[in-house]
Amino acid sequence: MAVATGALRKQQRVEAKAAAKAKRDKVILIGGSVLLVAVLAFELPKVLGGSSSSPPTPAPTVASTPAATAGTPAVAGAPTPAQVARELKTISHLRQKNPFTPQLSTGPAPTSATAPLGKAPAVRASHFKLKDPFKAQLVVPGSSLAATAPLAQPTHAVKPVPTSKPKVVAAAAPYGYIVILRSLDTKAAGLSEVKRAHAAGLTSAGLLFSSKYTTLRHGYWVVYLAKYRTWNAANAGLDEAKAHGYASAYRRPARK
Repeated sequence: MAVATGALRKQQRVEAKAAAKAKRDKVILIGGSVLLVAVLAFELPKVLGGSSSSPPTPAPTVASTPAATAGTPAVAGAPTPAQVARELKTISHLRQKNPFTPQLSTGPAPTSATAPLGKAPAVRASHFKLKDPFKAQLVVPGSSLAATAPLAQPTHAVKPVPTSKPKVVAAAAPYGYIVILRSLDTKAAGLSEVKRAHAAGLTSAGLLFSSKYTTLRHGYWVVYLAKYRTWNAANAGLDEAKAHGYASAYRRPARK
């Protein structure tokens, strides 16, 4: 019974919503129709009576201009046909000329009263005289140059200035060769490695800082074995280092 009552109420609510929607649609339709009728009532007389109520536009009038007569020119200042004909007739009597040829007369030029110049005298190299460019060649009487005594020549011989010869500096010879046992980052580690090498029997082992040498990689404390004068002597030291447990030892030139 309760189920039937709930279903009935649900159906009534659905019907009520549908009726309300239909009523709302009718109201909207009626309002739109009234609005459309009002617009048509306002605009229709203008559309139907617009062509008859508008005043007719007057036809454009063309101002009549007096036609130019044959005897008077149409533009003020323009040449008349008679003047043009006279100008053409005058031009036709002129003689034609080539613009690329000289137009002046090619007859003999007028001679002046002056006589023509004679032949210049021949000049030979023997006619020239060597002169000092620093000595005055012309002396005007009464001028300061005439009263000036000639400069005194030096009596003593001028000694040539000795030129210094460039000194040849020989390239610095290498200090020698070393056998590098290990390269460490700190001095303490390097000293400890030197003690270990002495204990192993390599009494010539020492410690140096690589940044003081141009042939070594900078920034390391190097534990090395002796300083050999030749490459062959360094080979013997390398064999000795490998025999005492330093298998990764290698040779390097030690040059500051």
